Order: sequence, then C-alpha cells, then structure tokens
Amino acid sequence: MLLTSYYRFASTRLQTTHLRYYSLSPFGATRTPSRRTLTLALAFGTIAGASFYLFHPGISPSAPTSTKLPLSPSHFTPATIISSESCGPGTKLLQLVVPPNLLPHDALNPSFHPIWSVYIKDDDIQVERPYTPLQGIDNQGRMLFWIKKYPKGEVGRWLHSKAVADQIELRGPLKTWSWKEDEWDEIVMVCDRGYC
Repeated sequence: MLLTSYYRFASTRLQTTHLRYYSLSPFGATRTPSRRTLTLALAFGTIAGASFYLFHPGISPSAPTSTKLPLSPSHFTPATIISSESCGPGTKLLQLVVPPNLLPHDALNPSFHPIWSVYIKDDDIQVERPYTPLQGIDNQGRMLFWIKKYPKGEVGRWLHSKAVADQIELRGPLKTWSWKEDEWDEIVMVCDRGYC
C-alpha cells in the first residue's frame, strides 16, 4: 500500500514536471524556454553582437585614406605642410595645403563657413584629434592652424615635430558651432595667459 501511494505520487510529480517543461509537437517533445532563459539569451546575443562590431578585424573605427576623393569626414586626405612658424614656448603656426582638386565643391560657399574643424591623424600611434583652422580654407586649399604642445598631448607633440614639406592626413570638415551673423551681441573668448 505504501509502495502504491509512492508510485502514484512519483507518477503525478513526473507528469506535472513533464507538462511544465515540455510540450508535445509533431516532431516529438521539445522544451519550452523559460523567461529567464530568454532574458539570458537576449543579453548574451547583445553582448556578442557588440563585441563582434567593436573587435572584429574587418570592422575598424578608423577611416581609410584617399588621394582621389574630395575632402570629407568619411576618409582621410593627405595634406602638405607649407609653413611652420614657432610663436613662443610650446606654440606653433602651421599652414597646410590640400590639393585644390581634392577640395569639396562647397568649400568656398558661405554655407561652409560656420565654425568647423578637421581631424588630424598622428601616423605614429594612429590617434586623431580635432583642430579648427584659424581662417577657414581658401580656394587653393590652404588652412592655418594654431598648434599648442601639451605635455601629454600626443597629436600636438607629433605636429610640433613635423617640418615643411612633410605630409599629414586629415579628415573633415565637421561642424563645431553653427555661427550665425548678428545672433549674439557679445562673444567672450578665453585663452591661456601669455598665449593670446
């Protein structure tokens, strides 16, 4: 009698477990995933997808270099240093020129002239930093930059080591600030003492 009661209890428990975790399908018994399993699978899939995007060797956050396409934020364009003038301790005026045939069609259009910057790439360690040309870009592709050399500024120190006729790579322009004439009554500019 005790054995019969135990058999009925075990049989009922097994059927309940079977109904809870398995469902019958034309292809046999399949396990239905629980909410926890679905959450873990979704989290794992998200992490795996992000890891693939960030670390896969074919997907690189760095832009390619082009000597045929016009200056653009999507790729680097070679430019040549045409003048380098020291302006005091740790500061330099660098003038670069982009070949005129690589200038964008709208480079001299007034809509191109809000405050913008270009990214300059340090070829030694593959780091890029934004720099704003002092006077925009002229129709011959010349841009003038004020470069400060900071103790831990990799790109600034690298640019200070460059000489006239050296080539560097830049990409842009990227809009920094939408300047609009007659919108502000007063503009205050701040700079380090001794470098203004």
